[in-house]
Amino acid sequence: MIAAGLAALMLFGTASASSQEAINSFFTYYYINPRPVQSLDFLEPLNATYKELKGKSLADVAERGGIRSFYAEIFESSPDTVKEVERRLPNLPVDIRIFVNEAIARCNSPECERVRGTPFQVKDEPLSPSLLDDYWAAFAATGDRIYVEKVIAALSLLEIRGDVERLMVGGAAKWSLSSNAYQHSKVLRICEDAELSAQEPTKTVLKQLIQEAQAERATKHPPEPADGKI
Repeated sequence: MIAAGLAALMLFGTASASSQEAINSFFTYYYINPRPVQSLDFLEPLNATYKELKGKSLADVAERGGIRSFYAEIFESSPDTVKEVERRLPNLPVDIRIFVNEAIARCNSPECERVRGTPFQVKDEPLSPSLLDDYWAAFAATGDRIYVEKVIAALSLLEIRGDVERLMVGGAAKWSLSSNAYQHSKVLRICEDAELSAQEPTKTVLKQLIQEAQAERATKHPPEPADGKI
């Protein structure tokens, strides 16, 4: 699983086992084989799944969490996908229209600016578990190591004392790195690179989660596509 904010992508309760597996693979390893226009076909199933499992629509979660950032990155990388979602938008349910508009608002590209009608505005967001979800969603969409490095940087918060909120962010960073270092060979290598020059307590945390991920991958390899070692 990429991040808690993308959990609903992996839990299509009404889907068959084979289709659920295909959906999981599409989102979890999207960056390995990007198919931006095809991602639009998942909007209505995603909305239905959020309603079924969370009692919320995509519109209800459009202002937080990772999924809006996943689509923002796709829109930013693919002008053709922005044009296509613009074409489809009038015929989509209002929940999805609200969600797409929020993703477009987070997209920094000329095509997104054309659709918005306003310049892109950088949002200064405090570090939080929700922002970590955004980083992992952006990694899922792009494979860019900078997002993993941002999560690694949050490990330093584990040494904070007397600030529960910051400790929670550090803990969320550690948990998500452990999970994704197992599931993604690229994340594991980024952690290995970072550990070489990291300072304490980050160095010890990275060393431990690297060892655990390597052992888990040796016992049960994740369903990563064969060309995942990029």
